Amino acid sequence: MRFLDDMSLEEIAHTLNTPLNTVKSQLDRALDTLRKDPRTRDYFLG
Repeated sequence: MRFLDDMSLEEIAHTLNTPLNTVKSQLDRALDTLRKDPRTRDYFLG
């Protein structure tokens, strides 16, 4: 939602009826996972 739909974190939290801090932490964990995965890490190096 953040990148494909260009939604702000606040918009995502509202849409999912989820606390903002939960959205932030889940996004951070997901990005960290992608940065560590050899299949996707090159995307983050550029």
